[in-house]
Amino acid sequence: MKVIIFTNGEYHDPEFYRRKLEENPQATVVVADGGANFIRELDICPNYLLGDMDSISPDVYQYYKSRTIIEKYPVMKNQTDTEIAIEKAIDLGADEVIVFGGTGDRIDHSLGNIYLLSRFLEKGIKASIVNEKQEIFMIDHEITFSYPVETLVSLLPVDGLAQSINIEGFLYPVENGKMTIFEPYGISNVTSKSQQTIRVGSGKLLVIVNRFEV
Repeated sequence: MKVIIFTNGEYHDPEFYRRKLEENPQATVVVADGGANFIRELDICPNYLLGDMDSISPDVYQYYKSRTIIEKYPVMKNQTDTEIAIEKAIDLGADEVIVFGGTGDRIDHSLGNIYLLSRFLEKGIKASIVNEKQEIFMIDHEITFSYPVETLVSLLPVDGLAQSINIEGFLYPVENGKMTIFEPYGISNVTSKSQQTIRVGSGKLLVIVNRFEV
């Protein structure tokens, strides 16, 4: 089961997100609070609208009130609206989740959402934060890709230390490497072959793929 989450982040090209929804017609759509303002522009009706509703436009809220399942939470809470949406995706039994609007000009929210990718990793759920220019996900094992040659890919350690790193199919390969927050040398690598492999023996790596065009 695939779940698409719209959060209250930055959106620049509505057609990009419209295409993504068309590519995933069977996906369950979960919206976190103010993310509904954007999907209303797309004329999309989500399966669920969640959050404390402090960011959603009153008109948009009234529009969806009789059209979707709304779960309203108190403003004073320990979870962000995005975290609530992520928990909903997990509870629904998702095996893949795409988060839209997970980054923006609020660096605290952006980092918090990126950290939340570890929640999916622990559950064995494939998950990514996607915008018009980037795809962001987290790994703690081996993964193989087929990104076009000359795709820019950055790797960053999540828990401060990642070891036994092996990178193949890139301009700058790595064999049995170690990466720390003090030496984040994984920034701006470039794919050099049609197939790429990244392996990490211990720790977690954040993978940032710059492959989308606006």
